Amino acid sequence: MKHLRRFNETTDNLKSQVVAYINQNYSEDSVINMLDNEITSGDWLEDDWEDEFDNEHDAYMEYSRGEAEAAVRMEIESDVLKKFNITYEQYRGETHEELWETILEIFPDIDK
Repeated sequence: MKHLRRFNETTDNLKSQVVAYINQNYSEDSVINMLDNEITSGDWLEDDWEDEFDNEHDAYMEYSRGEAEAAVRMEIESDVLKKFNITYEQYRGETHEELWETILEIFPDIDK
């Protein structure tokens, strides 16, 4: 039982450190701004979106497949991996979940 306790402590420790880091460095408003910037600066829309919509954001929300959300998640993932000097595989191995799952627990609005 002692071995299991240590394993769970390690798992909980890494995830809790990552969650704390994300919460310290990314507010909900900053993530929404990142998403809005990605929508307007990315090449996610057909050229004729202006025929049907007043702005890029509305057009993206209607026809997107989550590309901008994925780009924002990948930006946060890259930052976390660099900060903790780990790989996706190391995170998955220690926490038994994907890093993107942890991010979506904190920011469910960037899941499309």
